[in-house]
Amino acid sequence: MLLEQSQHASVHAAICRTCLLLDDERFDEWLAMCAPEVSYSIQTYSPEIRRQMTWLKHDRARLEQMLSTLHLHQRDSGNLLRHPSILQVERGKDGTLDTMSSVLIFRTAQDGITGLFAAARYFDTWNAATDQLLLKERRVQLATRVLMSDAGGSHVPL
Repeated sequence: MLLEQSQHASVHAAICRTCLLLDDERFDEWLAMCAPEVSYSIQTYSPEIRRQMTWLKHDRARLEQMLSTLHLHQRDSGNLLRHPSILQVERGKDGTLDTMSSVLIFRTAQDGITGLFAAARYFDTWNAATDQLLLKERRVQLATRVLMSDAGGSHVPL
């Protein structure tokens, strides 16, 4: 079913906003864009074991806990910059919109050198039944399986 142009523009703006908020590490505002029942996961396919691997899977409570304890983690000193390209927007079930975006995540180190940190796709489900779009599910499907950072990994949502 075709979407109205305003719905397509709204979901495009919402995806871009999630990226901007994560780039700026405004995690409370990012969580405010998430539905109470949000599910967030990071996955990748391993050709070596011929299986899908789930690196992270959190509900809202676990996301809030993870983000509230960031100050206790040894963190990568680099900054991440997400560049999304929305590939597909479809009407889902029960007042949802399902989207697929290609995302390139660049990392700039403290010395100013920028490199590709990860290539991925976002598979999102948005609650479109209300005036404000709320993220119900985000599955980050990584193409990249080796994340280069000073701390050995990322402690923030991709």
